[in-house]
Amino acid sequence: MKKILKITLCTAMAALLTGACVFSACTDTSDGGEIVNVTTNESTGTSSDTGSSPSASDETSETSSDESSASYVYNDNSTTVNNSGTYSVTTTDAKYSVAENLLSAVTIYASSTVTTTTTVHMGGPNGGTTSYTTNEREVYTGSGVIYNITDDYVYIVTCYHVVYCESNEAVANEYIYAYLYGSEYDVQATSETDTYGSVYDYGNTAIECDFIGGSWAEDVAVLRADKDDVFAINDGVQSVTFNEDYSAGSTAIAIGNYAGEGLSVTKGSVSVVSEDLDLTLGSTTNTFRVMRLDIDIYSGNSGGGLFDSNGYYIGMVNAMTKYFATESSGYMYYDYGYAIPATVVKNSIDNIIHYYDGYMYTADLGIEAEAASSKYVYDSESGTGSITESVEITSVASGSAAETMGLEVGDIITAITVDGTEYAVTRTFNIDDIELLIYEDSSVTVSYTRGGTAAETSAYTVTSDSISKH
Repeated sequence: MKKILKITLCTAMAALLTGACVFSACTDTSDGGEIVNVTTNESTGTSSDTGSSPSASDETSETSSDESSASYVYNDNSTTVNNSGTYSVTTTDAKYSVAENLLSAVTIYASSTVTTTTTVHMGGPNGGTTSYTTNEREVYTGSGVIYNITDDYVYIVTCYHVVYCESNEAVANEYIYAYLYGSEYDVQATSETDTYGSVYDYGNTAIECDFIGGSWAEDVAVLRADKDDVFAINDGVQSVTFNEDYSAGSTAIAIGNYAGEGLSVTKGSVSVVSEDLDLTLGSTTNTFRVMRLDIDIYSGNSGGGLFDSNGYYIGMVNAMTKYFATESSGYMYYDYGYAIPATVVKNSIDNIIHYYDGYMYTADLGIEAEAASSKYVYDSESGTGSITESVEITSVASGSAAETMGLEVGDIITAITVDGTEYAVTRTFNIDDIELLIYEDSSVTVSYTRGGTAAETSAYTVTSDSISKH
C-alpha cells in the first residue's frame, strides 16, 4: 500500500473569496487550502533551544503590559479570574463546556492589498525590458479565541499564519476583523471596486482588531479589540481557561471556522501528546511541537480553540494532514489534525505582551539536551499517565549562559527557575517551553544532578546576546 502525506495549514478562503494568501493551518480556501511543503517527525527527545513554553499549568502566573495595562490570571483547574469577572466550569459533560466556550470563540478575517511588479524582456537583439504592476486584494479567514478581557480591551489569540499575507511576506496591511459566535456575517465581494479590485462587505457585526504581535517561530499572534466594540455585539463574552493537564486518549473538542462557513464544533481525542511537525510558510520552514488529534479538522479551523471535556483550553488548532492510501480495495484517505499545546500558546502570549512591540523574542541558554532515559508513568487515582524523561545535556555552547553558569555535558537538568518561579524539567521540550518566559534581564538558575549529586547554579542575569527576535 502506498501512502502520500500532505499537511496543510488550516487557514482558508471562503468559496466566495479570491486571492493567494491562504494557508491550511486551518484557514479556509475554496479548494480546501493550499498544500504546503511539510514533513512530520515523531519527537526524538532532542532540544535545540529554539523556544517554546513552560509546563507549570497548575501554577498561577500573572503578566502585565505597561502599554496595554492588560493583566490576566491563569488559575488552577477549577476557576479562571480576570477583569471581566469569574468563569467556572462546573460539569464534565462536554455539551455544557462547548456551550460556554462558544462565548470565547471568534472567526477572523484578514485583508491585504498586494502590488506586484513584473519585468518583461522584449524580443530581438536590441530588445530592452518593460515593467508593469498588478494590484489585487487578498482576503483570508481563520479562527481565534478570547483569552483576556480588561477594562478597555478584549485580547484574542490566533495563529500567526491566519493574519499573515504570503504575497507581501507581512501581516495583513488592510484590515483584521473578528466576528463573535452567533454574529458571523456572510462576507461578500460587492459590485464596488477600487485600485485593488473588489471591495468586500463585512457587515455591521465586524469588530476591527489591532495586531499586537506574533511570530511564525511559534505560529502565535495576539490581537486587540476595543471592549466597547465587542460588548456592543455581545456583553456576555468570556475568556478561556488554560490547562495543560491532558494525556493520550483525552477528549478533544475543536471550535473553529470550519471550511470558512462559520463557527462549528467537532469532537475526537488526543492521539499523540507531543511530536514534531515541520511546516512551511512562504520561504521559511519551522519545526513545531504539536499534539496530534483524531478529530475532524478542516481549512478555516486554524487559530481555533481545542478544549477538553471540562471546557479547558488545551491547545490551538493549526494544521491537518491527509494520508492518501491505495490498495486492492480502492483509494482511501485518513485525516489527522494538529494543535499547538496550551503551554506554548500561553507562554507565547506572555512573551508578546511582555515586549509589546509586534514581535516575539526567544531566549537561548546555549544548551542542547536529549532524553537519557524515558518511561511512561500511570496515575491510578486520576486514571491518566505521562511520559517522564531524564533530560541530559549533550552540548554547551561556548560563551553561552549555560557555560557561564557552569553547566557541563552529562548534567541532568531537573528544573529551571526564572525570576523566582521554578519550572520542573521532565521532558526535553520543557527547556524550549521555559525559554519563552526568559526575557532580557531575567534572573535564571538551573537545578541539575551531576554524578548523582543534586546541585544548583548561581543566578545568571540574561543579556541581549542570549535573545533572538522573531
